[in-house]
Formats: sequence, structure tokens, C-alpha cells
Amino acid sequence: MRPDDPRLGERLSDYATAQVAILGCPQDEGVQRNGGRPGAAQGPAEIRRALYKLTVNGLESLRIHDAGDTAPLATLEETHAAHEAAVVKLLADGKRVIVLGGGNDISYPDCAALAKDAGDVLAFNVDAHFDVRPDASRNSGTPYRQLLEEGLLKGARFFELGSQAFCTAAEHAQYLKEKRATVVPLRRCAPRVPRAWCAARCARRKAPGRCSGASISTWSTPATRPVFPRPILWACPAPSCASSRRWPARSRARASSSSAR
Repeated sequence: MRPDDPRLGERLSDYATAQVAILGCPQDEGVQRNGGRPGAAQGPAEIRRALYKLTVNGLESLRIHDAGDTAPLATLEETHAAHEAAVVKLLADGKRVIVLGGGNDISYPDCAALAKDAGDVLAFNVDAHFDVRPDASRNSGTPYRQLLEEGLLKGARFFELGSQAFCTAAEHAQYLKEKRATVVPLRRCAPRVPRAWCAARCARRKAPGRCSGASISTWSTPATRPVFPRPILWACPAPSCASSRRWPARSRARASSSSAR
């Protein structure tokens, strides 16, 4: 420990005084049920390994407690029940909860716990997949259909961000439309690439580059159906860059003006 350079892992708080609780769920049974590759069970440990090396600069007043992991049980259903109960307890004690997965199926017990504590929840699934499969057995592809069908999540309060056509089914897209969920495919997300990175990449290639990347511009979340503002387009101002030819001249002018400032 260096007193002049404290790290997040060295400044964890006790449970009673903590504002934020971190809880892991180290299992990937739902991923394997869905035909996926195992390995997500190692996620909580690896995330902690990286997270706790970060400095506390700007977070000095934030009190974080590590609540450990939900132990995987004999079945995924039992694990979900135990995990949901753990999250409910943390929320009831007034903690802000950060859950580390683990398979994406834990979105179901996490959101279910929050819905029971707070009522009208707002959910975002940032994923190439919709995760609304109608499978009889729960898995990593079913959590949001479970939440919608059980009334724990309203369709108008659910956002699918970054979906890709080759990863999603038309039937599932229709289901989300009928539920009044908002779907923002990756192609509609505003491309934003740091100018320095873009210029360096183009220079390194010594040829027309192709800058790529994606982020979501800010959105409002009123009590009614949230509305996304018009995405802000970013394009590399370098004439040789392929990305500068993908957007209208007005967008390129905006990017050049922004970089000049």
C-alpha cells in the first residue's frame, strides 16, 4: 500500500457504513444451457482483480463494500432464487447494488429483486442479442422475456441497445414491438471515435483509413416512455479517412469544428 496512491481494493468499507455493495454470481450454467461457451463463471473474480487496482481519485467519499458471491447451487433455478434473495436484502438495507456476472441469465433475478423493491424499473440490455427467447427452461437467452411475461418489467420501460440483425430473430423483434419496447440497433448508434486515435490509425496505415466505433448519446428517462434525442454524428476530419466519406458534409464540418475547439 502506498499512502500517496491508494487503490480501490484498499479502501473497501464495512457493510454498515457502505453506500454501494458489490455482489458476484460466479456461474455460467445458463450460458451452457443456451449452447454457449463456458467461462463466464470466472467473471466476478477477474473483474475484481482489475477493478480493485484502480485508484480512488475522485471517489474518496464513496463507501464500497464487497458482499462476496452468491454460491452456485444444484440448479440454475435455485441459484437464481438465492441470488434474488441476496439482492433484495442489500436493497432493503439501502445499498446501491453492483452485480458481477457470470452468465447474462442473472439479469432476471437482479431485475426481479429491484422490481420488488422499487416497483417501476427501467432496464437496458446492451447486447447484440435480444435475450427474449421463449424457451421452457431458463437460460442466458431468456431473462428479459421472463421479466416481461411476469409483469416485473413494462415493455415501455425496456431498451434493447446495440442489437445486430445477424444475431437476432424476426419473431423476437416482433415480440418486442408488441410489448412496446424500444430497440436501437447498432447501426443507429452514433459512431464516435477519438480524433487522435483516428488520425494515428490513418497515419500508421499511410493509406485511407476506416475509423469505426460506436457509443450511445445521452437520453432522458421521464416517468413516461423515454425519448432518445437525435444521435450526434462524429467523423474523422482527415480527407483521406474513409469515415469522413460515410457522413454528410454537415457532419464532417461539425466534427472539424469540434476538434478545432
